[in-house]
Amino acid sequence: MGDGTNGGGTLSVSSEDLKYFADTTLVNFIKELQGDPSYKVIRGFGGGGISSESNYDKLLAGYTNFGLATTVQKEFGALCKALYGSIDTLVQQLGTARVELKIALAAMERAHEEAITAAEMMEILNKVMGAGAPKPTTTP
Repeated sequence: MGDGTNGGGTLSVSSEDLKYFADTTLVNFIKELQGDPSYKVIRGFGGGGISSESNYDKLLAGYTNFGLATTVQKEFGALCKALYGSIDTLVQQLGTARVELKIALAAMERAHEEAITAAEMMEILNKVMGAGAPKPTTTP
C-alpha cells in the first residue's frame, strides 16, 4: 500500500481484489447507472420515446408557434441523444474491460499454477548440468 507521502509509494493489488472489481464493483456500477431515473429520462428525451421508464419524449419549451421553442426542443433532444449515446458507449467499454480483466486473471492463474520456485529450478539445472558435466580429475 502507499506510504502516505506525496512522494509516491507502492500499490499492491491481489488477484482477489481484481476479481472483486470485475465481478462486483463494475457490475454494480453498470446496474446503478442504467437504473438511474435520470438516465431513463435522458433516454426518453434522446429519442427513446415514452415508455414505462420515461414519461417524456420531448421538452415542452413553450408555445409551439414560437420558433425558438421548437429549436430549444430539437437541440435539447440532440443533447440528450448524444449524452445517452456516450453513456451507452461507456457501459459497453466497461463491459469489455470486465471481460478482458477476467481473461487476464485466468492467464495469471494459469501462470501461477505452472510457475516453479527458484529452488525447483536449481534442482533441475543441477540434474541437467550434473549429468553432462565432466568429472573433476585429481592429480596425485
